Amino acid sequence: MEEVRKSKTNQAVIHITHDLTLRAYKLWLLLLQNYRYSYLQNIKPSVEGFCKIEREELDAIFGYRLEEPVLNELLTALSTTLIKLNYFRKDRGKVVHGIPLSSEWQITSTHVFYLLPPAIMEVMQRNEIYQLINWEIVNSFNNAPDVYLYLLCADYRNANKLASRTPNMTIQEFREYFGVKELEYLEFKDLNKYMIKGPISRINGNERCDITIEPEYIKAGRKVTGLFFNTIAKAIINRPVIEAPQPALEAPQPEDCFAGALVRISKANKAKYLQHLTPDDVKRCITVANNYLAKMKKSSKKVQSLGAVYATAFDANWGAELVEAQKVEQEKEQAKKANELRVKMSNLHAEIEAVKRMNEMNRKIGVPEIPLPKE
Repeated sequence: MEEVRKSKTNQAVIHITHDLTLRAYKLWLLLLQNYRYSYLQNIKPSVEGFCKIEREELDAIFGYRLEEPVLNELLTALSTTLIKLNYFRKDRGKVVHGIPLSSEWQITSTHVFYLLPPAIMEVMQRNEIYQLINWEIVNSFNNAPDVYLYLLCADYRNANKLASRTPNMTIQEFREYFGVKELEYLEFKDLNKYMIKGPISRINGNERCDITIEPEYIKAGRKVTGLFFNTIAKAIINRPVIEAPQPALEAPQPEDCFAGALVRISKANKAKYLQHLTPDDVKRCITVANNYLAKMKKSSKKVQSLGAVYATAFDANWGAELVEAQKVEQEKEQAKKANELRVKMSNLHAEIEAVKRMNEMNRKIGVPEIPLPKE
């Protein structure tokens, strides 16, 4: 069965106001997930405060290569978009106004380095309610409003009930939350068609999606003044769980056989490699890969992608070379010891024979015999 990629993201950063494109929003969620993972693993940012994420990991989630011009475009959008954080105050925290999603960034051939605003970093460090994002479902949508509405309704779903609902929103709050521009869809019928019924139709018709959504309109007379959304789970077995991170996440984890790698190996790739390698095989592969990288650095040769080196090491089981080398070394050591023993025994026998001949002479002249050396 193909692994479903999921990640936990603080609900305060799910409930934001923005008008990002779908790709920019997905990138931001991935940067948040990466920051949270690094924080829990006590992986510190650089001296300048930059966090980093492998481009291969981004490509794996998106399903295609994010070239540098595209990444620059998306990161520029994140740096110029000002948001209201924690819009619905679900965690009872304050609404934070006017902060960018990200500020500075750098792109190399293997990594994206990024800076998050302090307010967002503080939110991601909390041990509060987190939403488990199912990336298989998120990636199945092609429109940003569909993802925004899905994540909103999925977050307010009650894990113990078949049906649940979102808070009431005025029409103005709905427009602000979903990033509808001031002069866009001024007539409610247009707003309803393109931003409410359209996304709901696509969500409900999505075979991979685990919920269906129904809108409930709040009216003053004949005029619609607000709305909320009812959420119904399609099947309990497919429902992403909304839960608080368990204390065990903060506790020391069992030894990770991938810990020696100089880059972060994603959970999906770890699972894949462990299908054909034992933990000891993994450690040996990492040892060989690290030795190779050290040699390349010493010879001033550039390595294009550290991730690619480790991927090749695991796929080709470079650790087998180390096992073979250790086996050859053990055989050499055993042969050396056997040869030393043969020489020692040969010398001992020669010494015994010499003492025997000396004792024959001693007996003839009446001199006490010399004790033979012990074998």
